[in-house]
Amino acid sequence: MPREIWRRTASLKVVCHLEHPQTFDLLAHAVQDPAAGVASVGLTLLGTSSDPRATGLLIDALIEQRHPPSRIAVHLEHSPLRPVDAYRALLTHADAVVRFWGA
Repeated sequence: MPREIWRRTASLKVVCHLEHPQTFDLLAHAVQDPAAGVASVGLTLLGTSSDPRATGLLIDALIEQRHPPSRIAVHLEHSPLRPVDAYRALLTHADAVVRFWGA
């Protein structure tokens, strides 16, 4: 992992650990990042969060499919949160890939 990517991912971890007020804005940007390492750390941090915003960002990432849906589904499955209504909405999504991984 190049030094710049390493610094960015380490910074994300610190920001999350300190519960900075802009944590979820930064994680949302990380998930959109073209660097797979940054996006992966963002997804992992969202998957371990007990804040309801985390699940929303993971679901958005699944719908957008910028990263492998299987990876995002793993983070949703291991999340400490269970937003049943949000998960239920995935089952009726227009995209078959979203429906499959949402299930």
